[in-house]
Amino acid sequence: MEEKNYFSESINEISNVTKKLKEKLNRDELVEDLKESLQKTIQNTNLILKNISEQLESSIQDEEIKNQSIKIIKSVSSELKLIMNSTQELLNNTVFTDKNEEE
Repeated sequence: MEEKNYFSESINEISNVTKKLKEKLNRDELVEDLKESLQKTIQNTNLILKNISEQLESSIQDEEIKNQSIKIIKSVSSELKLIMNSTQELLNNTVFTDKNEEE
């Protein structure tokens, strides 16, 4: 009977380890997807801001308005970069923290 109990416990432990591995793999995949999505968002946002800036350059005749508009676009771009970078750092720190806790 004791031997049967030992095997049952071993099977349960193996099952638990397997579940944890699957959860970790799923979480890692989600994190990678988030990172890729963030990168694509950054690239698309940069493209949009660049296009807006080019449109402003070519369509606005008044130099003062043009300069102010471009200044605003650059400011928005800088703020977005800061937000994106801090978000990416937060994501990286969260992943790093999770990995350390698992070890």
